[in-house]
Amino acid sequence: MRSKKIKSRIINLFLITEILVIIALIFYFKRDIVSDVIDEFTAVNAEPVTIRETGSEQLLLEWPSADEAQSYQVEIFSDDQNYISESCTETYCFLKSDIPEDKKVTIRIRYKVDGKFHKYIEAKTYINIPDPRDVVMIFDSDNKKLSFKWKAEGNDDFTLLINTGEGDNLGKLDIPKSSDSYEVTTFSGYITFGDKGSYPLPPEGEQYLFELESTRTEKNIQFVGMKKKFEVVSDGEFLHESIRLFYSVSGENYYNLTWTEVSCDGYEIQEKAGDASDDEWETIATTQSEEACSYDTDRLPPGKEICFRVLPIGVAGEWTNSNTSVVHIKTDAFPDYATIWPTSSMEVFSDTDKNSTVGKVTAMEALCVLEEKDGFFKVKTDSCEGYINSNYCFINLPEYLGDLCAYDITNSYASIYLVHDYAIPEVSARVIPGYENILLDDDTFVVPLLYPCAVKLESIAKAALEDGYRIKIYDSFRPYEATRYIYDETAKRIDLELPDATYERITLSAFRQLQAQGIENAYETVPEDQWPVLPEETDEATADGSMDMAEGGEAVDAPAQDQVSTDVASAESSLDQTMSEEMVIPTIEDVEGVPEAADIMTYRRMMLSGGFSLGSFLAARGSTHNLGIAMDLTLETMDGEELKAQTNMHDLSHFSILSQNNDMANMLSEYMVEGGYATLVSEWWHFQDDATRALYRPASIQKGVSIEGWKYDGKGWKYRLPEGDYYANITAQINGKDYSFDAKGYANR
Repeated sequence: MRSKKIKSRIINLFLITEILVIIALIFYFKRDIVSDVIDEFTAVNAEPVTIRETGSEQLLLEWPSADEAQSYQVEIFSDDQNYISESCTETYCFLKSDIPEDKKVTIRIRYKVDGKFHKYIEAKTYINIPDPRDVVMIFDSDNKKLSFKWKAEGNDDFTLLINTGEGDNLGKLDIPKSSDSYEVTTFSGYITFGDKGSYPLPPEGEQYLFELESTRTEKNIQFVGMKKKFEVVSDGEFLHESIRLFYSVSGENYYNLTWTEVSCDGYEIQEKAGDASDDEWETIATTQSEEACSYDTDRLPPGKEICFRVLPIGVAGEWTNSNTSVVHIKTDAFPDYATIWPTSSMEVFSDTDKNSTVGKVTAMEALCVLEEKDGFFKVKTDSCEGYINSNYCFINLPEYLGDLCAYDITNSYASIYLVHDYAIPEVSARVIPGYENILLDDDTFVVPLLYPCAVKLESIAKAALEDGYRIKIYDSFRPYEATRYIYDETAKRIDLELPDATYERITLSAFRQLQAQGIENAYETVPEDQWPVLPEETDEATADGSMDMAEGGEAVDAPAQDQVSTDVASAESSLDQTMSEEMVIPTIEDVEGVPEAADIMTYRRMMLSGGFSLGSFLAARGSTHNLGIAMDLTLETMDGEELKAQTNMHDLSHFSILSQNNDMANMLSEYMVEGGYATLVSEWWHFQDDATRALYRPASIQKGVSIEGWKYDGKGWKYRLPEGDYYANITAQINGKDYSFDAKGYANR
């Protein structure tokens, strides 16, 4: 029994041993099967062996030196062929490049000391040198970027070398292998140049050389491919034949211009207004070619379209406008640096929290906005600097909104107040009192409006522009003296017979031509048949009586300049309550069809048929215009062509009432009402901000405004005169103080 157990154990031990031998054999052969590149590698030290492609149909085999070695024996062979067997004293030797890449060879290196060879390095491997192919280099001149792409085996490593044309090394870009597989994949890398890049651009006339070095490391053998030269690159490779200009916003109406570089000595930065001709480009700055292709603008005026372009200086060959691009910048509406007028005397606070009072401003004093913040304007006077309530200030619309709106304040040069196109003596073609300082020498207008109303107008103007229309303003703030003058002069002549011919409007350009001829008053040039025949003696009682009847009450005294009106008795604002749009209104045929022999056509009849009074169209006791919350306006196309309503602007007749509105007038009304303005039944062009009036109870202003005052433009202070020009190259006394102005108009203030 004991012998059987021993025998069984012996058999089991034999079987286990046999199984272990089989497993060992399987592992041995399996290892040989899965070994891909190197089966064996033995060495005295761990430093790698390098096999390098030289480009001369030879491979360079290099190995680390062995201590005390006097010479080396190198053998490379396969199962069926010997490729090299030689002795050398150096740690390298050259191999013929005819060793097949698909045949595994044995590399054996021995070293000799005192006549005896010692085993040093032995490895079995494929000799497969990395070989990048389909190499592509791509220039991105806009970003001064050089990109590279190529294909190679995924476990290869690459180094991109950057050298000068004289061989000096500038740097390198290491691109590691993408995987451990031997499948072909795409590698890529890039280098940037210039001020913001990794390397400077090649100096003018010099070149950069790019080389790609490839390596593959398998255990302790490193295979190195021959360096591949990409390209020889000069500065011209990164430059353009034309300038492309770009811009970005860097602040409130501040912009940064950048452009593509060309070969030149420098650049001119030029600008012009969006509607100016090509011969009106103005050079605003120059830069040198070695400077960055960038320029920061000054603060641009609000609501304007401004064009910029960049031209090269000292460019070789002919340069045309087609070689440079133009950018069109449309700036936002912005109150900073706009002119404002406080509607009453105000305290100036140290901050927007009104922690302390630092001074006062007087009513209708022209000031310049330095900052808008939390419902306050920051201003500077001769005695203090601080914040005033913006809700009680008029703001000059052209300086705030710019070209978001168009402006033609005809009351400032040739009034177009008419009675269905018939001129009114002493009113039509005149400068209305209170409008003397509204037309400036540069043909722009001063257009005051209460700031909360102006904010609403900005949204309305943008909505119209999106539809291809522009708001065109004929009147905004109208001083009480103008309101009273227009009413009184019209009332005196309301019973005169209409003239033989209708009035032919005098435009601003025509007015300027008259001034060039020495004629200051446009009405002097109106033909006689466009005026009514005046009686030899005027019955003042009748005129006054007509005024009272038309107004429905007695005239009131003019408001004080600082008066805050609690209830301005405005015919314009009360008309909605006193007149129904459903009442029967005679048409123009009804009026013009009456034979002249039977009845004389007078201003009264043309204006008031249908039961209207003069106060239906003209206010005598005060107007919402006097508060700066109303405007007379229309629409024009982006080409400046005015859209047609049922009548012309300021037609004081029943033909102008809302029930007669055409499609254009209705569209205008929709813009304004949606923007927060109310209409007036008798005038399709009139809109007023009743909500602002109720909230702030603004003052009614007696006299007109002047733009004269200190003006800040972001660079310094200037002093603007009533005509719109500035002091320059002069010493002037202002409010009892002497100021010196330089050639550009700036003064120390």
